[in-house]
Amino acid sequence: MTGDKMKVNERVKWWLVSYLATPNCARRWLAKFMHRLKMPLEINAVETELIHQIELAPHDRWWTTFSRVVRKAFPGRTMLNQDVDGELKRQIHQFRYIISAQQALWVQQHYGQAGQTDAQALAKYLKTLSPRQYTCHESARLHNKIKLGQVVPANFKVVINFQTEFILDQAGNFLNEVAIQAPDLPGIINGASFNYARKNDLHRGLKSWHANLDTKPPKLYDPDYRTRSLTGYHALKLAPYRGRMLKQVQAKIQQFERLLQPND
Repeated sequence: MTGDKMKVNERVKWWLVSYLATPNCARRWLAKFMHRLKMPLEINAVETELIHQIELAPHDRWWTTFSRVVRKAFPGRTMLNQDVDGELKRQIHQFRYIISAQQALWVQQHYGQAGQTDAQALAKYLKTLSPRQYTCHESARLHNKIKLGQVVPANFKVVINFQTEFILDQAGNFLNEVAIQAPDLPGIINGASFNYARKNDLHRGLKSWHANLDTKPPKLYDPDYRTRSLTGYHALKLAPYRGRMLKQVQAKIQQFERLLQPND
């Protein structure tokens, strides 16, 4: 599935499903797509073939359409009911990690250079977009999980259109739950995950798309290897995070934003 080779009629079909399909129809459509990708019920920490099946740019409009189909298929809190379509929900949730790994790889392949960090490659890519499309200021609290007594990682988040998400560590490396070559524990613990919600609407409580599709499903549908790896890790509550960690994260964001400045 590539941006150049995805035919116009295929994009149109997805668009029609995203707007006109019933929830049942949208779920059947997603099930066929998962079958086409050979998406397993349980991904592994290394998924080279799955990641390489997708070659869309992170800002490709198809991602917005795909997310709309997911929201159409799982309205309200239906994603959180494991008893109905539980296998499909598990696939759709874990596919978020595949998407984020592919998008990080795409940036590395198109903008990375030997001797440069992932942060530098990402900055070069973001310069090709409108500043209105991305932000470095979405909270990264849930991507800074630590064990008791552990040094604060100070990872920060960059999002494009809210849905595409990149997590970078202090050294400017991408963090992802799924790898192409070798498992990476910091990535498994604190890596990026594509968002199916179109904005951060956590203030809506039980009606929040972001909560029901993005922040709550990991407890229900995460791959076993990540669940095991997370043992002993926790994300700080909001007040301690602001007190202990936020200044370090903000310093890294400011350092990254300097990379976004126009070249002299």
